Amino acid sequence: MPTLTLATWNLRRPAARPNARSATLRRHIDRVAADVRVLTETHDSITPGDGYAAASTTICSCWAI
Repeated sequence: MPTLTLATWNLRRPAARPNARSATLRRHIDRVAADVRVLTETHDSITPGDGYAAASTTICSCWAI
């Protein structure tokens, strides 16, 4: 049976402009071999990587977020 590998990571609001922290995040993301990468609290400057398509979503809640 085929498997699906899912990786989730909260990036804690990376800077909009490339910097040392975003470069480190990018290297770590590239090391993870996953079929699906879920990056939360991210920025458009951090992309999911080659071979991945980015999809944005909005989370709506009746509870305080």
